[in-house]
This record gives sequence, structure tokens and C-alpha cells, in this order.
Amino acid sequence: MRGRKKAVPTVGFKAVYCDFVALNSVDKEVVEMEQGELYALLLADFCQLYQDECALRFGVSRPTFSRIVERARKKAAVHLITGRPLAIKKESASFTAAYPSIDRLTIAKEPLEAPYFVLATVGNDAIESMRFVDNPKKLPLIAQALKNASVILLPDTPQADCLQNSLLESGAAAVRTDKTTLEEWLKRN
Repeated sequence: MRGRKKAVPTVGFKAVYCDFVALNSVDKEVVEMEQGELYALLLADFCQLYQDECALRFGVSRPTFSRIVERARKKAAVHLITGRPLAIKKESASFTAAYPSIDRLTIAKEPLEAPYFVLATVGNDAIESMRFVDNPKKLPLIAQALKNASVILLPDTPQADCLQNSLLESGAAAVRTDKTTLEEWLKRN
């Protein structure tokens, strides 16, 4: 007897931090979480979106999204309660990285002043294509312009604080980096 076809969510997200270990952890079995499960936690718990909205972003039904987020919560709870290491599965699927830039190559130190945002399609840890959008220079408009980016790289500067918070609240994976180019960031991640 064959079961139902498994729904595959559309994950517009790239986990940056993938390995979590309790400080007093002794070598225990690893709890593995999929990128989609982590994205479900971001949308449902961090951004506090209704499950209907989350399901739309995932491209699955609301009951399917409910099962995904429940699985993710259980894995996070196991990690926190038992101290078992938690690992986010690294997926080789392509993703879109975005970053503010003055010269279309380097990550700008002042993201709100940069004239462009670069949207780069990355596959197999290499840049496949790049396109450029004008920086609207207003927080809500930036979030809207970058809504299709899987990860948004921001400089590790004080000016990036409010932009990072605004992007995280909109459900975007905005991370800080001390790297100056996307290629350097890809080598580390």
C-alpha cells in the first residue's frame, strides 16, 4: 500500500547557523532539523504569523504547515530539555543571497546609504547569476524589495541593527557578517 505523496514546502530561507550544542553536552545522538522546519519556527514563532499566512509562504496546506511546525518545536524542545546536539541539515539547493552594495561587488558598511542591493543566485556554493535593484532606503520598502531573498547579508556595523530587526520581523533571514564579499561568506558557510 502506498501512502500519500509528501508535500514539499517552498522554503525561501537559508540557515546560517547550523550546529547547536549544549555547553555541558556529552557526546549524544544528534537531533536533525530540516531547513524548512527552522523556517517554520521563524515564521510561526519568531514573526508570530498566523498559520494560514505561513502555509501560503510555504506553498502547502494549513494542516501540513501545522505538522511541519509541530515537528520543529518538538525537535527544539528535545534539544533544550535533553541537551542533545541540534544540527540543521545543510541542503545543497540553490538559494538567493542579497546584500547592500556601493560597487555591486562588496557588502556596503552602511546599508541604508548603499545605492544598490545585489540579489545573487547561488548553487553548489558558487554564484550562478546576479541582478541589481535600487535601494529604496526606507525600512518597509527594503523588506518588500528583498522578500524573495533566502538570506540577506548585512555588515557587522551599528547602522545595520535596525535594518536587521526590521527584516527579521518581516520573516527574512537577515544575518550579520564581517566578510566584505559574498564569495568570502560562501567559503565560511
